[in-house]
Order: sequence, then C-alpha cells, then structure tokens
Amino acid sequence: MKHLVKISAISALLLTINGCVTVETSHDTPLIAELGEVIIVDSYEELDMSTYGDETYKVEAMSTTSGEKFFYRHWAGYYKQAIGSLRNRALLACRDVFNSDCVITRAELATAYGNTTTYDEDIFYTSLEDYKNKQETRLVREREIEETRLAREREIEEKRRFNIEQHNIRQAKYQREEKERMIAELRDSLCS
Repeated sequence: MKHLVKISAISALLLTINGCVTVETSHDTPLIAELGEVIIVDSYEELDMSTYGDETYKVEAMSTTSGEKFFYRHWAGYYKQAIGSLRNRALLACRDVFNSDCVITRAELATAYGNTTTYDEDIFYTSLEDYKNKQETRLVREREIEETRLAREREIEEKRRFNIEQHNIRQAKYQREEKERMIAELRDSLCS
C-alpha cells in the first residue's frame, strides 16, 4: 500500500509539472494556475467530480463583505491532509480575487473505490446572510458564556470575602475571649 501511495503522489507531481492536471475554477488566479491547466466554469455545481484514480476535492469560499463566491476543483490524492491545504488555497485565492476576508462555505470530496465512487459534502454557510446570522449567534453565545464566567468569578469572590470576614470575626471573638480569660486569671491570682 505504501508503494501505491508513493506512486500516486509521484504521478500527481509529474502531472502537475507537465501541466496535464486540469483545475476547474470560477476565477483564474496565480494560486490556482500553478496547479495546472485552468478551465473556467460558471457554477460550483458544474465542477466535474469524476475522480482521477482516487480522490477529487472541490471547495467554495465566499467573500464576507460582498457574498461573491470563489470555487475550484482539484485532485486531492490519498492524503486527507491535502484537504486542509486545498481549503487554505481556496481562502487565499478568494481573498486575492475579492480583496476581502473569506470563509469556506462548502466542500465536497469524491472518493473512488474500484467501480464505486462515494461523495462526502460539508455545507457550512448557504449565503452571506446565513454567514452573518451564524456569526451573530456565535457572538451572542460567546457573550453569554463570558457573562456566566464573570458571574461565577463574582460569586467566588463574594464567598471568599465572606469567608475572610467570618474568619476575622471568629479570630476577634477568640482574641476577646482569650483577653477576658487572661484578665479573669490575673484577677483570680491577685485576689488569692
């Protein structure tokens, strides 16, 4: 199996060097062009997910200011670690194209096993509005968590102060009782 993985990685490298790998994308950018021959497509759904021997990956990124989308499809190889790299490349290319912050909105992995291909799709945001709503929900949740944490800290501080106050009261009472006992002993010794 290790030899098969090495052969697959070497084949991908040779295909990329020779320019035989095609990359379907929404926008031609230098980040994408360095992967191979670029083919421009109009929609995410048009990206060809037929696999090239093992795994094909497509990813869509969206500008967080305009809602415009960047997408591309590329061979992922046998290595699941490549998916993170492909997502990062999509984010960088999206930032380059739209000159704004971007987020991954959806991604799909097609994996070939003999004559069978399985598809695994993740959808994170459906639109700019969905992204903003989820961010607002996340911020509200973070504020609630912070408020709960601060309330717990205040409660702990109040208990600590109460315990210190109770300790000081007990210590003052003990000192007063000890002083009264010593006075009583002194009085008893003087009277005897």
